Order: sequence, then C-alpha cells, then structure tokens
Amino acid sequence: MKEKEFIEKWVNVIEFELGNGFPEEFLHEIETEEIELPKVNLRLGSELFGTFELIDKDGNSVIQLDSYEKAKYLLYSNRLLPSKVKIPKKKELIAEAIKNYEQTIDKIIIKIKNDFNRESFALEQFNEVTNKIFKKLNLARY
Repeated sequence: MKEKEFIEKWVNVIEFELGNGFPEEFLHEIETEEIELPKVNLRLGSELFGTFELIDKDGNSVIQLDSYEKAKYLLYSNRLLPSKVKIPKKKELIAEAIKNYEQTIDKIIIKIKNDFNRESFALEQFNEVTNKIFKKLNLARY
C-alpha cells in the first residue's frame, strides 16, 4: 500500500468512527447551552489573566473564554465548522466530554500506528503521515 492510499483509508475510517463528531457523541442527557461560532477554522490564541482566546487564521479574536477546558471544547467542536455548538452548563461535564473525546482520538492514533507498522513504512514518517490524515479531517489533539 502506498502512503496516499494509507492516508485515504484512515481518513475514511476516522470519519466513520467519529460518527456525528464532537460534541454530539459525548452529550447524552446533559443540560447544555448554545454558543454561536463563525464558520471558520479556529485556533488557540493567547491566555491573559485566566481568559483564553480563540482566533481565526488571520489572528483576529473570535471568542474569549474563562477556561482552557471551554477553549479546547470549542476547538474540538469546530472541526466541522458549525454555526452553533452545544456546551454543557457544568464545568466538570465539559472536562469529562473532553477527556472521553481525547481518549477516542488517542485510541485512533494507536490503531493508525499499528497499521502503519504492519505496512512496513519507515517509522520516521509516522508523524508526517498522521499529520496529513488529521489535516484532511481538520482534526487536532490538544
């Protein structure tokens, strides 16, 4: 199998495994509120006095949040560029959803690595290939 085929295979597998994505798969019978987001890729900006900023690709501030957990939650939620995101009202449920999602991503990375080793690719290429897969899916692990 060539690298390009390997990447496409894992893009399809991950899309299937993530289902409706984050956070929908991780919000079962939890009281939530909605936050509006612009339909643009976001990244973590600076932290100043306990306020965390999400910025767009040009560095413009999009939203400021009072916790790193909320920032991560919205970054993970923004993968498919929704206009609105449901977020748990209780801080501990935000942290729990993030933890469960990150465990899912970590398990996927382990599966990719096992398959990568079976295909006999050069080990030093693993990070590059994984980055390509994640980039195609607009997926990140913070």
